[in-house]
Amino acid sequence: MLGQCDVINMQYSMMDLLSSSLGTTTALWSMYGRSDLAALTAQELLHLEQTECCYDLIHGNSVVLALTVLVNYFTMQGEYSIAWALVNHARQRAPDSKWWLWAENTLYFTESLHKGLWQHAHSAVNQLSTVDKQESYLRLSELLLRKGDKQGASAAALDVLSSCGSNPVTQVRALILSAKANPEGALMKLSRAMELANYHYIDYWESLIALEIANIQVSDP
Repeated sequence: MLGQCDVINMQYSMMDLLSSSLGTTTALWSMYGRSDLAALTAQELLHLEQTECCYDLIHGNSVVLALTVLVNYFTMQGEYSIAWALVNHARQRAPDSKWWLWAENTLYFTESLHKGLWQHAHSAVNQLSTVDKQESYLRLSELLLRKGDKQGASAAALDVLSSCGSNPVTQVRALILSAKANPEGALMKLSRAMELANYHYIDYWESLIALEIANIQVSDP
């Protein structure tokens, strides 16, 4: 449906609607874990700027969202220098947008976590909580789990699961973290996460859950 809308919007030169549609598509691919397709759609959106009729859109939320998706993509690839360059570019283009702040702190958290800089990672979590409370709880759970604080990690994941308005991907991520923090009840929580992922067609997370279950089964005597 979004693809058909894109064709119509392009034919009638409705670039504002096309930009919004591509931004939505980018966010959907990113949410479902398809970072490759999200990055491709983000680049397609950014290429709209080359047309004169899109000049007024270059500082819009859709473009900043596309840059955020690319930041996340390069962060996952470990290309931190490229990701930081994109964050700085997004900040210049839309200093009032929350998206570049979200991207900056998730990047800062991931890089700090990989380098074992716990205080820096915790600082990123605190900053992230100002724009996305649930994401900050998930990152906090991940950090505490890495530090060996399973009780704290479980509590942070529970805060997400008990909150209203969580999307399916957020719930699945919280269940996975909760399972890692509580090995005794891990299979039950992973089964619930698998059920959610399968129901909402979240194939990427469904695959990760299958790996977690297989790892538990292999580890059992």
